[in-house]
Amino acid sequence: MYKLGQCLTDNATGRMYQRISKASARKLFNKGYTIRILPCNVRFNNEWIAPINFNYTDTSDFDIFVNSYQYYNCCTDLGLYPNYFVACDVLQ
Repeated sequence: MYKLGQCLTDNATGRMYQRISKASARKLFNKGYTIRILPCNVRFNNEWIAPINFNYTDTSDFDIFVNSYQYYNCCTDLGLYPNYFVACDVLQ
């Protein structure tokens, strides 16, 4: 389904995640998978800012959630847009 690239390990849970595009995140969100979102200049395993999980049961509209997240969490220091991550086992 998706080309599997470099997976990142979450130090807290030990689970593997891969960065995906916004279009892929929207498709997987609509299928019911959990997406993680993080500002673009923040490392994946940062001590201070953790990725936020969201899925279709939390919010029913992908764009409203992403726009709200971007407005409140993205800035010139952290990055102007969010990156999206999904578990590597979902992509296989």
